[in-house]
Amino acid sequence: MPRMSAPVLVEKVTVRPKLDTLWSGHPAARVSIGWQGQMISASMLQKDGYVEFQDIDGSADIAALQPLLQGQLAMPVNVHGRVALSGNLRLDAATGQPLSGTLAAGWQGAEAVLGGMKLPLGDYRLTLKSDTQANQWLWQADGGSGLILKASGQMVTNGADPAMWQVHGNVAVAAGAASASNPELGMLLGDGMTRLQLSGQLHKLQIKRL
Repeated sequence: MPRMSAPVLVEKVTVRPKLDTLWSGHPAARVSIGWQGQMISASMLQKDGYVEFQDIDGSADIAALQPLLQGQLAMPVNVHGRVALSGNLRLDAATGQPLSGTLAAGWQGAEAVLGGMKLPLGDYRLTLKSDTQANQWLWQADGGSGLILKASGQMVTNGADPAMWQVHGNVAVAAGAASASNPELGMLLGDGMTRLQLSGQLHKLQIKRL
């Protein structure tokens, strides 16, 4: 499994075997994991050197994920809101490295606290899809009302540690109409669209203004 920067105290694990797969030679089960009032579930199947998670369904207060983000992000920032995750994912059974899949995530009521400033951002969507021929993942993100975002790029999951994954992409951000009531956000972004280029490992991204 991909490694996390901090341990997670799991409070509840439920495993329900899928009876129609018991005699197939590749039995599957529906696995649900709960922690701090949050929940994620998926149908898990292991075969031929990989583990596959199908029909992933998760929802969590992003504050409960904050310990997992420590050391993964390029700058210290506290985030708030609710995230939802769905899709399918295949991992290497021996190393935990992601191999293929399609994931969709939503961040509702996004808010960031940076340098003592509270910044309401809006709602965002992120999609991640494997490109197995190029041995990489394609990602795309958009949304926002206080901070309008449109971004896309590639990611190489070279290993099981997310902090070491290579990310490349282009990002465009601008102050939205909702930032009119938040002068701090307007001061940070200025007028018009700001274009950025991302490169490097996930835990120490290099951000270049274009």
